[in-house]
Amino acid sequence: MKIYIIAAISADGFIARTKDELINWTSPEDKKFFREMTKSSKVMVMGGNTFRTFKAPLPDRRTIVYSRNSINNPEIEVTNLPPKDLVEKLRDEGVEELAICGGSSIYGMFLQS
Repeated sequence: MKIYIIAAISADGFIARTKDELINWTSPEDKKFFREMTKSSKVMVMGGNTFRTFKAPLPDRRTIVYSRNSINNPEIEVTNLPPKDLVEKLRDEGVEELAICGGSSIYGMFLQS
């Protein structure tokens, strides 16, 4: 399985100015790259704060959100599995690519794993 992190990072190392910032500070080219990469992978993993910056689930992509709370949307899968277990589960389901889409604690979990 191909697993990659996708992040827009400012020159001074930030992925957002605030935890609830909408993804509106990147270039049109960055947005196009994100759209193409996540559509290609078909599966995105993100944390609850990152998920809340989206107005709605993105079409044509399976969205898995790490959260302690339930999300009242049947299109969203909520998990608390350790990254290794989630990857194994997805691999067993036939997933070939996985996009890790943030935030910083989710990036850290997957990099450490």
